[in-house]
Amino acid sequence: MVVDAKCRVLPCGEKDISISTAITPNGDGFNESFDIQGIDLCGFVAEIKIFNRWGERVFESEDITVSWNGKVNNTGIECPSGTYFYIINYTFEFGVENEGKGPIEGTVDLIR
Repeated sequence: MVVDAKCRVLPCGEKDISISTAITPNGDGFNESFDIQGIDLCGFVAEIKIFNRWGERVFESEDITVSWNGKVNNTGIECPSGTYFYIINYTFEFGVENEGKGPIEGTVDLIR
């Protein structure tokens, strides 16, 4: 945490955020969902979008406490095994812009 002279808490960076790289939603209690850890501790609010290889959105949430469970919008429709693409747009919780930082983009492997 960095505090400036006006005692305003500044957001931390991407290096302080941990994002799942693979999920295996098979009920064993390990890697069951796509998670973003540390983003709430940094004071960011985020919008998450996950797409399949054809660019179809399979999950979207503005609530970082809702994790993707490998199903289309967390319904009963399972997404097949494969590589999915995510975009995480984030801003500071108190409305301060993310100061020119772009969205976080990457891939997550879904293994059934």
